[in-house]
Amino acid sequence: MLQWLINHNPHYATYHINNTIIESLPEDGVPIKILAAIKQEEDVGIIDAEMDAYVPEAPTVILDPNDNSQCFYDLDK
Repeated sequence: MLQWLINHNPHYATYHINNTIIESLPEDGVPIKILAAIKQEEDVGIIDAEMDAYVPEAPTVILDPNDNSQCFYDLDK
């Protein structure tokens, strides 16, 4: 998918896939450097507080039944 974006989307044209790095990743599991940065928290309220800080609520998508090429976002929801 990323290679397709690089080939077909000008926003990704300057990116390069480093196959050596990709081949060094584990086939199954999470790389050690990522695991080292993970912190487990028992208080689930923290998740809501963190999410409110940087992830906006997704708008409701409304599709026009008469035109499949258009979609509208209900930003009031």
